[in-house]
Amino acid sequence: MAEREDWTLFRTVEGLQQRAGVPVAWLRRLVLKELGDNALDTQTPVEAGEVEGGYFVADHGRGLTGTLEEIAELFSIRRPMRSSKLIRLPQRGALGNGLRVVAGAVLASQGWLVVITHNRRIELAPQADGSTKVVKVTSVDYPVGTRIEIGFGAALPHDDNPLAWLQQAMAANAGGRSYDGASSPYWYDPAQFHELILAHGTQPLRLLVAHLDGCSGGKAGEIVAAAGLDRQACTDVTRQQATALLAAARKRVRPVNPERLGCIGREVIASWYAIEHGKAFIGSGELQAEIPFVVEAWAEKVSTAGNQIGLAMLVNRTPVTDQIRAFRDEDKDICVFGCGLNTGFTETPTKGSYAIWVNVTTPYCPVTSDGKAPNLDPFSDAICDAITTATKKAQRATASERKVSQKDVVLEHLGDAVEHAGGGSRFNQRQLMYVLRPIVREEVGQELKEGNFNSIITGYEAEHGDIPKMYREPRGSIYHPHRGDEIPLGTLTVEGYERPPWLYNKIVLIEKQGWDEALRDVQWPERHDCMLMSSKGFTTRAAKDRETQ
Repeated sequence: MAEREDWTLFRTVEGLQQRAGVPVAWLRRLVLKELGDNALDTQTPVEAGEVEGGYFVADHGRGLTGTLEEIAELFSIRRPMRSSKLIRLPQRGALGNGLRVVAGAVLASQGWLVVITHNRRIELAPQADGSTKVVKVTSVDYPVGTRIEIGFGAALPHDDNPLAWLQQAMAANAGGRSYDGASSPYWYDPAQFHELILAHGTQPLRLLVAHLDGCSGGKAGEIVAAAGLDRQACTDVTRQQATALLAAARKRVRPVNPERLGCIGREVIASWYAIEHGKAFIGSGELQAEIPFVVEAWAEKVSTAGNQIGLAMLVNRTPVTDQIRAFRDEDKDICVFGCGLNTGFTETPTKGSYAIWVNVTTPYCPVTSDGKAPNLDPFSDAICDAITTATKKAQRATASERKVSQKDVVLEHLGDAVEHAGGGSRFNQRQLMYVLRPIVREEVGQELKEGNFNSIITGYEAEHGDIPKMYREPRGSIYHPHRGDEIPLGTLTVEGYERPPWLYNKIVLIEKQGWDEALRDVQWPERHDCMLMSSKGFTTRAAKDRETQ
């Protein structure tokens, strides 16, 4: 039987599409996206376009350092997969396979490749033996950044828009806020944490731990000592020791809140926007990886006729390369299939054609192939919620639809606002209003006034019952005759109120505070055994609650 090494698959178009995970028709756009992702990782302005016979991608970063041979090796299909992506961060890429795909596309199609950096124009030629040859070096005026120029041979089919994926990635990086922290020990299960440690070879274990979020300085030494691994090198750590080290680190640092990951933001795409935050638990055993994530969705109703659904799916601001499609089922619900998703969204609008964009920001997204096909199942509920919210907003914004009211917006977002305002604890009605006010301002263009908000909430509670754990702030007071007690009139007070025996047999509600002072001055409550309630001009909920007791 014949034998061959895995890297030889990059030498042919058929093998290349297997390793890259896309059909041959998409190889051109995949290669340009890989170059674009590397450029965008520099966090500097990126340019891309056409040159004679090919395309270019350029950044304004530090450039490629090293000897000519070292630069050539970066574009060698035979080199080991080399990547910083083993360290989990909310960044593009996952496998360190991108430049091998680039070199393979040039070799398999008999194309050409040029790297321009540090005032050198380096012509490269990937070889069948897996190496890459430096063909020619020319001095040029290019002191800052890196520019890659590439041409494809006829073996790769024509693509009407080979820059499409790269342009999507560039658009997704045009704004928003990115994560500026380090990788967290909560983002690994023991098996993957052990792999991370072993990949750092003879490096001192303490140095690796010091680069984790919240573990810098003296805390790194404390964590290593707690696991009994003082002066240990990474390469000598066993799986059992890695598990103990991971547990020790988690005991001493806090997990990263999803909000810290940042987001692209509503302004980048001129469509209706929704955002969801959450955590996914991935891995086996007690110490599962606790993966925070952010799902953003933008939706535009492109037509009131038809039922076409267009979907662009991105992970960490770059398009996924696996096939994913959106459509309407027989009930006209929007459905998404592919990349681990097989979901129907029953709450989405059932008519009209929509263009939808979704981005998932996360330090770790499971992949199912060397082509980086993502498994989005851990984020499916949040993706569903974000698409549902964004498409509903787009539907309401359509001119032919009814005009959205403040009440519509308040009631639509009430559940999420209650959770945000309370966080599982008691909260007052004014806190809830502060959460909903900017949402109403954004969707309706009007300021949510307190009187209207109170009326909406009162109507909602009349139909659905009390909002759990919400209370009203005191407005007015209760006066007990004979004892002279004055108690603030708020829902919390009323909840714990017990009527004192034999003090009064009547209640007078005085909406305008001030008159109660006159009655007390002449001891009218005592002469008539009457409790006084004052509510500062409002028939407050607390007063009504007290009347029913």
